[in-house]
Amino acid sequence: MRCKLFNCDKRHGHYCCAVCHLRSQCQNPCLNNPERCGQLRQETIHELMKEHGVQKVTKLELQKIFDTGKPRGLFYHGSPKDGYVGIDNRTGDAWTEEFKLMESCVQWLIGKAPREEYGP
Repeated sequence: MRCKLFNCDKRHGHYCCAVCHLRSQCQNPCLNNPERCGQLRQETIHELMKEHGVQKVTKLELQKIFDTGKPRGLFYHGSPKDGYVGIDNRTGDAWTEEFKLMESCVQWLIGKAPREEYGP
């Protein structure tokens, strides 16, 4: 979850201090909590992508991942018109899934959507 107001000095983003795992180490935490301030919001898809290291790849890079198993990580390829392919190559196995929406693709890649039976 993110905060609409507070910008964290340590994590460099709008993170809610009430749910932050680094709060005990912070020298400048927000003193509010989401129930009192009402400034909590969901992360945007781009914030999630940055936080989890999801990268966009070209067709050439996509083929290289399938051929060599490298680089490792979370990737996507596609467009709103053609749809998206999510590639989970953290283990070198290049698990893939197709999606109509980028949001669904990213949710699957970061583990917030269920994987198919054949997935990792």
